[in-house]
Amino acid sequence: MRTNLTEPCKECPFRRNSMPGWLGPWEPTDLLAAIKVAPFPCHRTIKADMSFDDPGAAKLELCAGAALFLNYKMEVSRCKVTADHQFTLATSLTKDERVFADDTSLLDHHGNASVKSWKF
Repeated sequence: MRTNLTEPCKECPFRRNSMPGWLGPWEPTDLLAAIKVAPFPCHRTIKADMSFDDPGAAKLELCAGAALFLNYKMEVSRCKVTADHQFTLATSLTKDERVFADDTSLLDHHGNASVKSWKF
């Protein structure tokens, strides 16, 4: 996965002005757990039928919003590629006030929206 993105896209679920409940296939608490241990691609670069084993996965971009969010919480991902992305963003950018700064703010915004019935 690539780490070229340096700021969250306009639809990033980690932005304060994102659509409430829009987390793709994720439940809010599952999303918070996943970004701590696994690479989290930007939704603009992943296809619904793609797996991380797919040859096209090398072209995926890591989500800058997720990396910034973890930085603001002062939490380093256990996923090396995400941790490297976090470090790059921490040393090159000032705090982006558009991104949530803690779990509570993200959960309050996205609530416990159930997305199990959404089709992708």
